[in-house]
Amino acid sequence: MLRRLHSLPGIFAALLIAALALTGAFLGFDSIVDRSATIVPATGQVSVASLAEAVQSRHAEVERIVRTASGSVIAYYFEADMPGAELVDPLTGQAIGPHEPSNLTRTITNLHRSFLLGDAGRAAAGLGAAAMLVLCVSGAMLLAARLGGWAAILLPSRGTFAQRLHCELGRFAVIGLTLSALTGCWMSLATFGVLPDGAAAEVAALVAPSGGTRLPPGQLAALQGVDLSALRELTFPYGGDLADPYTLSTTQGIAHVDAATGQLLDFTPNGLARQVHETIVMLHTGRGVWPLALLLGLAALTVPVLAGAGGVIWWRRRAAAPKFRQNVGAQTAETIMLVGSEGNSTWGFAATLHAALTRAGHSGRRRTGWRSRNCRNYRTGSRTPPQCHGVPRNRAGSHPAHPTPACARSGGFEPRLWLQPPRRTRLHHRAAARSRDAGRVRAAAPGTSSAYSLSA
Repeated sequence: MLRRLHSLPGIFAALLIAALALTGAFLGFDSIVDRSATIVPATGQVSVASLAEAVQSRHAEVERIVRTASGSVIAYYFEADMPGAELVDPLTGQAIGPHEPSNLTRTITNLHRSFLLGDAGRAAAGLGAAAMLVLCVSGAMLLAARLGGWAAILLPSRGTFAQRLHCELGRFAVIGLTLSALTGCWMSLATFGVLPDGAAAEVAALVAPSGGTRLPPGQLAALQGVDLSALRELTFPYGGDLADPYTLSTTQGIAHVDAATGQLLDFTPNGLARQVHETIVMLHTGRGVWPLALLLGLAALTVPVLAGAGGVIWWRRRAAAPKFRQNVGAQTAETIMLVGSEGNSTWGFAATLHAALTRAGHSGRRRTGWRSRNCRNYRTGSRTPPQCHGVPRNRAGSHPAHPTPACARSGGFEPRLWLQPPRRTRLHHRAAARSRDAGRVRAAAPGTSSAYSLSA
């Protein structure tokens, strides 16, 4: 069941997940490049007031100043009724050059968020993130079971090249991919209003401004007390409207500042929902934290390789699975044989036993299928041969922690091999390998105490 839970999302959502991963990797590395080209002043070195005054000294009508998550500062203004934007040096307030957003970055961003399909694309991106989360959790559980438990999760993996490549890359990328998928699901639900994002609606100042002559931004006390590192956005008063205040958005909340007196008119702090949402966005994008962006980008680059290796493993396992003739349903079978196999090698033993039962005269009355951990699902079988999976056993023929249930002892069958313990160790795996290598099927005459058995 766990293997199917891991395989189905990977098969049906491989292209969707790969597209999300590649576009996410591009955006992650783009944020690293943006951060490397940005000058970030030390805390307390530059105030919002000094930066705003330096920008206004060059442009008579400034619309707003925005500080991005990477630390770059962008000033938007009007010159002769024409809008403009420039990058600003955070230390001096001088212009670095015009701000020209990359069309490629904008397109990749829209592809990552909605596949250029609007709300339908946003829903598809959310489903892709959910599929990735299922793959990460189920893959980690399968890897732990393959290696012998969570304590052995760092041991080298074995198998074919595709299996080892899939395991090693998955082990390297599982933390980053799980973080991206989990935060992506949260952001998708917030986009459709299922979860709150805490965004405050734009509201007018609770206290009316004085309406007097405006002071230069550098003389406003409320702006002098705000460090540039806390700035999100500063919106300037509109034109000649003396009753319009400054709107200041920081990491703590939103405030309005009187342009004539420099006093704080009101302040609305960010609620818990907003703080959580901003943390989720930071963890998803890695903007402002370049080591995290690097980890997420490298993890995302492994997704196409993981999808390709996983597809190869699935196809080989499907092609190697034997086809049983005269196999009947579990509810009508006389003999039920449960098979547990990691790489389909045990199915060969099952096929041999299946053929032996056919030759012994039990035609049309057998069921061979995947092993279930609960043998109560097969109560109708009058005879249940041993489960085809070799583990260390005691003299009674079963694992000490897992006594043989009644349904496996009925009809004269006494299992020699039984279900593995929930927490397998490397010793168990080695014993299972020896059992598979030396396993043989023997068919005794009908009526004996052990008519058909799989022994080590």
